[in-house]
Amino acid sequence: MSGSLPSVEPAAAPVFQWTPHPVFLVPTRAQAQALIAQHGPEEAQRRLRDLWRKREDLIALEKVDPLRIPHAYEPEPFRKARALLEESDELAVLGQNRSGKTVFTNKFCMEQLVHRENQVGAYFHQTQESSVNQQQNIVYRFLPQEWRQLGRQGDSIYVQYTEATGFSNNKFILPNGSRAYFFNYKQDISILEGYEFDFVLFDELVPLPFLETARFRRGRGRKLRILVSFTPKTGYTATVGSIVEGATITETLPAKLLAPDVVHVRGCAPGHMPYVMQCRRPGARVMFFHWGTNPYGAHEEIKQAVSGEASGKIKMRAYGWVDRVAGNAFPRYSRHHKITREQFAAIEARGGTRYVYCDPGFDKNWFIAWIF
Repeated sequence: MSGSLPSVEPAAAPVFQWTPHPVFLVPTRAQAQALIAQHGPEEAQRRLRDLWRKREDLIALEKVDPLRIPHAYEPEPFRKARALLEESDELAVLGQNRSGKTVFTNKFCMEQLVHRENQVGAYFHQTQESSVNQQQNIVYRFLPQEWRQLGRQGDSIYVQYTEATGFSNNKFILPNGSRAYFFNYKQDISILEGYEFDFVLFDELVPLPFLETARFRRGRGRKLRILVSFTPKTGYTATVGSIVEGATITETLPAKLLAPDVVHVRGCAPGHMPYVMQCRRPGARVMFFHWGTNPYGAHEEIKQAVSGEASGKIKMRAYGWVDRVAGNAFPRYSRHHKITREQFAAIEARGGTRYVYCDPGFDKNWFIAWIF
């Protein structure tokens, strides 16, 4: 896949230096010899040179102009996520560390800004510092080169970026009228008031109030899409629960790092992990970027990191799945325990006693249980 391929005629032809790449493969020695046998040394040399040049150009374009899809290979999870966004308006992308979740979500959002006019987008990250260092540099990389340093041109065009400080004033405005704003979870949630967005991207684990508030930032004529991207390394949080509780597993994939004869998640075949889930809300989906499905991913590094670990950690770090732990107040509580007001009224009519239990928790969250 890398290095040099011996020339077809060592005495006269040069040796091509092939840049390593996980997808664009290098011809094998057997293929080169078959080319010589079929077309002769000179024609084989010409064809190999053309192949080498096209391959090197593709690799270079993929780095300097990654937004143009013909230049860049897209792994299967990216194509699947695009298909899900055609039929839904909210997609949570969970999965392996360094599996391409951030790359896909940022690329998709930049496509909305560049290829459509007057789009308005919002990017969220954990802090202002992490927004600049971990998010804004990726957003900048997906901007078309001709728009990367437009500077300030009146009020309608405004793109100023430095690696040290990110985008000037945490925003940019493109020549087609599209604009983007950068926020973080340390800010007051009221910053969302007054905005109407075409997309909102929550990178890293978003606090539940931000996610719930963003769902109402819809404007007339705008199809709001919400993307959430993270690996649930903090466990089963309120945000994780709001996304997966009551969801139905619709597609699974084999989990190569887990035992093949064990049911790892209820609703999956032995040896499988969830790939796509339909949420309670019809317009929402969950997708999991699995270990080994993205050739650009850090698969060997993750495999070594989880080697010998408990299955719970492997499921979380390699497949984006987190189980509800026994320490939860009601670990077995699920959609089966939720009833309608009409069902409760029928139960209430038979008579009973109401109780309330309260644990103030002091500096933690209060815990209150109502029982009838």
